Amino acid sequence: MTRSSNILKACVAVAAFSLAACAASPNGPEQVFNVNARYPITVEPRMMTLRLPYNGQAALDQNATGQLARFAQDYIQHGSGTIAVSASRRYPDAPTLVADSLLELGVARNQIMVGNSDAPDLNDDVKITYIRYLATTQPCGDWSTDLSHTARNTLPPNFGCATQHNIAAMVADPRDLLTPENVGQPDAQRRLTVLDKYRKGEPTPSAKTQEQSGIVSKSAPAESNEVTIMSKPPMNEFDAAEGAFGAAPHERPVPRISIDAFCEFPDTTAALERAATDRRLSKAHVGVQSGGIPAAVKYYSEHPTPNLMLVETSGQGQTVVAELEQLASVCDETTKVIVIGRVNDVQLYRELTRRGVSEYLVAPLNPLHVIETISNLYASAKAPPIGRVAVFAGSRGGAGASTIAHNVGWYIAEALKIDTAIIDFDLAFGTAGLNFNEDPGQGIADALASPERLDDVLLERLLIKCGERLSLFAAPALLDRDYDVEANAYESVVDQVRRSTPCVIVDLPHAWAPWSRQTLLAADEIVIVSTPDLASLRNTKNMLDVIHARRPNDAPPRLVLNQTGVAKRPEIPVKEFAAAVGMEPNLVLPFDPELFGTAANNGQMLPEIRPHAAASEGMRTLAELVTGRTANQVAKKSARSFLPFRSNRKAG
Repeated sequence: MTRSSNILKACVAVAAFSLAACAASPNGPEQVFNVNARYPITVEPRMMTLRLPYNGQAALDQNATGQLARFAQDYIQHGSGTIAVSASRRYPDAPTLVADSLLELGVARNQIMVGNSDAPDLNDDVKITYIRYLATTQPCGDWSTDLSHTARNTLPPNFGCATQHNIAAMVADPRDLLTPENVGQPDAQRRLTVLDKYRKGEPTPSAKTQEQSGIVSKSAPAESNEVTIMSKPPMNEFDAAEGAFGAAPHERPVPRISIDAFCEFPDTTAALERAATDRRLSKAHVGVQSGGIPAAVKYYSEHPTPNLMLVETSGQGQTVVAELEQLASVCDETTKVIVIGRVNDVQLYRELTRRGVSEYLVAPLNPLHVIETISNLYASAKAPPIGRVAVFAGSRGGAGASTIAHNVGWYIAEALKIDTAIIDFDLAFGTAGLNFNEDPGQGIADALASPERLDDVLLERLLIKCGERLSLFAAPALLDRDYDVEANAYESVVDQVRRSTPCVIVDLPHAWAPWSRQTLLAADEIVIVSTPDLASLRNTKNMLDVIHARRPNDAPPRLVLNQTGVAKRPEIPVKEFAAAVGMEPNLVLPFDPELFGTAANNGQMLPEIRPHAAASEGMRTLAELVTGRTANQVAKKSARSFLPFRSNRKAG
């Protein structure tokens, strides 16, 4: 009995040891078998290159066309940034030829960068390049473990390798493995609408109207007396809840500074070159070079450093810190530095800012984001905002641009409660004084004659007050005086007015001179007023072509088709006019001679004569488009004056 009991105890002990052995973790810590640690997926940029033989022919051959089509399709699906086309200077037309082919293959015009170079590797080839991000991991194939015989039940060395390779191959955009896509700008107007409905207990989803569907909201024949409001573009964003109005951060001009950039990748070079041509950087001197931080160190060891330096690096962590230590040895203490990297690393950002770097940007870059970043570096936190400038220009004389500009400015001040200044630059024939029934005086002429003397005190004395929130810089409209004004004087006057007024309306005369072109292209908002005739169509098309070419980073201008439906007058239909100029008009105004004539003769605005007339409603719509604000929003907010806009400026 005792022997049997001992045998039984021994069996139990052996079984217990066996179970304990099975329960033990012979494999070690769990993190040893972390697939992401053993086979990490790395994302790195790779230059994709296509070379097409070229010897001066007028068109690409069939073989080259097929290669270019496959290359363009791969860029559209997987490319990042711009696609660069370069050729030897012996063939100046070659890049344009390939760029036209890329346009036909579906590549957007603003994503193509062309140029000629003396690089020795070009020879008789056209070189097309772009950056593509690739996800890769370590190769599989470690068969050192015999999977058929193992007493430890450990995982094989290749465990998880195939899965990681599949993930790297299947991900649509490898950059998503590094950082999520940036969130778009919030819609302040929509946010206010939803909150207001929520507080009232109403449903918050928005109904899809005809305007949001891109359909004409009010369909009317040409001879009718109704205004036609076409599909509205997105409105400008601002903090309506706080009542703030002025230029957005990316709209503030950059001061007169020197900027040097040293890039490593073509897409960064293209983005910075595009930003350098922007109107907001017109006062700055911008130079873009290649080579990254090492090239900057070599260059500034022999040259003085600029006010602002942008340097790109492909390194990570301490590698970037080490490169910046070398740059600091040749950099002045007053120079601001922006680092451009390829990795969204918070720890690196904190380390760089701790060492004095002004900002860290993650490529690929958006030109507007670059401009906003630079502007923020030189904008004082205590400085008041600057005003938004809207320029109204007619495609020909008599189109009605001045009348529309004055009515829109009046509505912005009276109904939208925004301090507004109207500047009439038609010194000899301006009608601002007549339309507002005010004595114009010599205010604008004196300001243009001596723009260096124009400060807040003098400006307050020269402006004509036409109400609580509306000021007028009217033209003298005298022909016995020669107006010899320097081109930069117009810019100086506009800059001074926008420092003290949230909204500036510029009535631009129908003249194409260096100063008028510069004033038009430098505006935050452009409104072109046309009439449905052939001369106006031609001029509108030419103006839009210049604006699109010189303002690639800005929203398209607003187009108003005025004086439609004149009895017994042949005119171009709206659809044909829009197709010819390449854009739909934002507003179509009917011909209403009684209303416009009465307002002009009485020195009043259209809403003062007939508030509910079609033309008056059109002025309201255009004012809301230009400002991004509606009268309903203003009515819901508590009354709040914009006088602090000026008082803060004077106090500063």
